[in-house]
Amino acid sequence: MSEVSVTLCCDDRVARITLGVGEEGVGSDAGLECLGDCLAGLQRREPAVRALILTGSTPESFSLETSNREAGESSVSVAARMRQVATVFSALRRFPGATIAAVPGPLRGLALEMALNCDFRIATPALSVAFAPAREGRVPEGGASQLLPRLAGESVAKRLLMLGETLNGTRALETGIVDALVEAEALLPTATEWASRSLEMDPVALTASKQLIEHARTRPLETGFATERDWMNELAGSSRD
Repeated sequence: MSEVSVTLCCDDRVARITLGVGEEGVGSDAGLECLGDCLAGLQRREPAVRALILTGSTPESFSLETSNREAGESSVSVAARMRQVATVFSALRRFPGATIAAVPGPLRGLALEMALNCDFRIATPALSVAFAPAREGRVPEGGASQLLPRLAGESVAKRLLMLGETLNGTRALETGIVDALVEAEALLPTATEWASRSLEMDPVALTASKQLIEHARTRPLETGFATERDWMNELAGSSRD
């Protein structure tokens, strides 16, 4: 029986999802389902909710690991698992406002991948970053192989994924894996302050900026310039209505 809990609360225009971990971990199938339900609930509240904070009830509860998989697991069950992860993390990336991972402890496995799928990552000095899949005969399942090189560079990504290195909080900050390190008591206030600052932005312009930055990873430069002009024309048109 899973002892996973994922709770959602909304304060004004900022939502906070708090992860609680039981014996299976929030990275289990049940935990991912709970997280997906919360994100779906937020979609129904849009555009009222314009910023999202993900955090853990304890430092350990953010260390999302996948549940132990059975040896010889069928390709069908692996494919189903991958679809579940892709659906949940895609919903997280598609959230139109700012998403902030407020990380109270270590980042391991699926926790790291979930945080990488957020716009910002704020952590405490207790942070350490590590990834084990290659050691366990697996590869990342939540986008780390694509997101880590873009954030921290190819060398850091290879050292984490291919050599099993562990980064402390200072090194994670230096490489861009996290955006800020704060003391534990300042973690949620800082995340809330960042979320509040995002609310000062025009919501359509903020969503446009988020999409343009995302597209810069994959699209040619000239295509990005053209998309930027398209967004500016759309924003100018809406301001005249």
